[in-house]
Amino acid sequence: MPQMTPDQADELANAALNLKKAVGAFRNTFFATLTEDQREDLQSLAAELGDETDHLTAVAIKLSLADLQQSLTHLRDIAKGVNGAVAHLGELRKVLTVTASLISLGSAIATGDPAGVLSALSSTSAAIRA
Repeated sequence: MPQMTPDQADELANAALNLKKAVGAFRNTFFATLTEDQREDLQSLAAELGDETDHLTAVAIKLSLADLQQSLTHLRDIAKGVNGAVAHLGELRKVLTVTASLISLGSAIATGDPAGVLSALSSTSAAIRA
């Protein structure tokens, strides 16, 4: 049997409430022509419909909370994935920084510039430590 959705439970609760109101209105409209037993039966029926309305409202809330819990779990999983991606991007950024420093060091060595080699070596060392 399929699970009832929160919207369906809420719709049923509203229908029960409308029935309760209709029973009460009928009882009030025809109060003078009804027997004492009929009045009591209609009042009892209205009370039962009120109880059913409360029950169905509670079911709708419970189902909504279950859906909310599932959504929060899904969002938590997404957040973990995003945090992992951010950590990976940080590692990737470090690799690219070190690579760029090594390219600069290689260029300085190829040109034979001692000051450029020392500067590039310092930058590469700093990039590796970061």
